Amino acid sequence: LPPPELVHSEYSGAMGIIPLNAGKEIVGIWGFSLPEFSELDEDKRLFLTLAANILAYSLKDILAITQIKEQHEIRGKEINLAASLQQHLVPRYSRNFGYEIEINLIAGGDLAGDFAFLESTKNDDTVIAIGDVSGRGIAAGMSMMSAYGLLGELSKSTSSPGEILERLNNRLREQFDKTESPFYDETFVTCYVITAQTDGVIRFAKAGHLPPIVYHEKSRKCEVLDCRGIPLGIFADSIFEEHEARLDPGDSLLLYTDGITEARNQNNEEFGVERLTELVERWHSYPPRILLKMISYQLEQFSPDAVGGDDMTWIVVSRESAEWKNFSLSTSDDLKRKQLTEIIDFIGKSKVIKTSDAYAHILNESIHAAKDRGQEELQIRILSEKDKLHIVIADNDPNLVGIDYPGFEKGAGKNCPPNRNALSRVHSDFDFLWYNVTSRELNIYQTPGGVIDYE
Repeated sequence: LPPPELVHSEYSGAMGIIPLNAGKEIVGIWGFSLPEFSELDEDKRLFLTLAANILAYSLKDILAITQIKEQHEIRGKEINLAASLQQHLVPRYSRNFGYEIEINLIAGGDLAGDFAFLESTKNDDTVIAIGDVSGRGIAAGMSMMSAYGLLGELSKSTSSPGEILERLNNRLREQFDKTESPFYDETFVTCYVITAQTDGVIRFAKAGHLPPIVYHEKSRKCEVLDCRGIPLGIFADSIFEEHEARLDPGDSLLLYTDGITEARNQNNEEFGVERLTELVERWHSYPPRILLKMISYQLEQFSPDAVGGDDMTWIVVSRESAEWKNFSLSTSDDLKRKQLTEIIDFIGKSKVIKTSDAYAHILNESIHAAKDRGQEELQIRILSEKDKLHIVIADNDPNLVGIDYPGFEKGAGKNCPPNRNALSRVHSDFDFLWYNVTSRELNIYQTPGGVIDYE
């Protein structure tokens, strides 16, 4: 007889148990009871046998489905973890050696095949790279992470773009050769590498990637930095040409992947390089963050379904203006009054705003937040020109995380945290206001009249 807990019956009589066999595998047991103790005739035995077989294979299917579901859940968690690691690999912002750099990467699927790389070298050069792995899915994602890791290793030994690409190509080729087919049979990587020097000279080389667009402030013209070079991972010992150009203060450079230019609208038209160039020409004088946002906005307007298609990555590199003014503001009540007056007077000279009263309140809130965390002073940078006012406050208040109000979204509300209500007092309703999580800086950007015409 089976254990009582396996069979529950209100009848008194015969009790039995049948193993549920699915082929050679026992997937369970079936306990049963009969109202009366009697021998099983042939019909009852046949019925029980058929019922047991049906139960066995049904239970096996249920167990298999459950196992598959569990495996999918585990795989989904692993892919989500890999996707999270990828996103954390992507540098988002840098301001160093006279350059300001903003990066955006949007994965088309769970894992991205695009990559963006940013690293400062020992001699104060900045190595910037963008790349795109052929194909999609896990193979592309693994190749992306491999290429990114190799770039980090190689940029420590050389800042030559051509040499970096040569070494990266050979290392990828070795990896592909060691991998069983068909995983990497048709995999290759396009890449563009730039080394930006402190004097504004940039050296560049490409491996089959789309050339960047450069806007020169003096000539008011765009230039394409193109050169020869085949994609990585196809042939060993490939040579990559290296060239030089120059970025003067006020110049901007845009690197991008083909997910942007090949995004299509409902009429099957591509977004194209021409539209991208027009955006650079129009928004080059704004901070890189705003050009980044504007490209994202125009892509969404052009092709709402573009996100979820191919990976899209773009990097904006701006050579900073020499007109920035630096201020220090003490959190001590005895010292801050004079310093605050000096800063507000400088802001008040801007032709962009009507009054600087709101900024006195904004700075006071930043001082209080800094003092609460034991800081002795705030660093403030201000760029004031005839058509722009950009104030950057080194503010480490976690309440500011998430503030990001692009001026082209008309009517966007400014839901500032309770301890930072003064931010809503900035006189224009459509200014750019954002908190940079990477640099921990509060940015306020205003233009004459405040309304940005984005069409």
